[in-house]
Amino acid sequence: MNKELETKLKIIADHYGLEIQSIKLAEEAAEFSASLIKVVGFDRLSFDEFIKDGKNEGYFDRLSDEAREKMVEELVDVIVVAEQVKYLLEKEPEFKTIERLMTEKVNRQLKRIEKEKNYEH
Repeated sequence: MNKELETKLKIIADHYGLEIQSIKLAEEAAEFSASLIKVVGFDRLSFDEFIKDGKNEGYFDRLSDEAREKMVEELVDVIVVAEQVKYLLEKEPEFKTIERLMTEKVNRQLKRIEKEKNYEH
């Protein structure tokens, strides 16, 4: 991340504080989740049998494309606020616990990936 963007995110984070930005992060994550569900739904509809007769060809594809654009915007909102929350948490004494938990979760997921790679059908 460039320094200018990082500085601006810190100014916003310091202005609102951890509690408000944590709530904002939950809101943005919910909006991202809703937009993702729309993308999946429109993708499924575009392959559904009832539109294969050609009458609605491309309609759900267009809706899916629009939903994808919205999903990307929502993801950016999540990342922007998550960066602010992370910055604010780094000031807290509990952050060492958060870093430890993050490391444990990442290591656990990497082990799962190894099991997936080594799984034989």
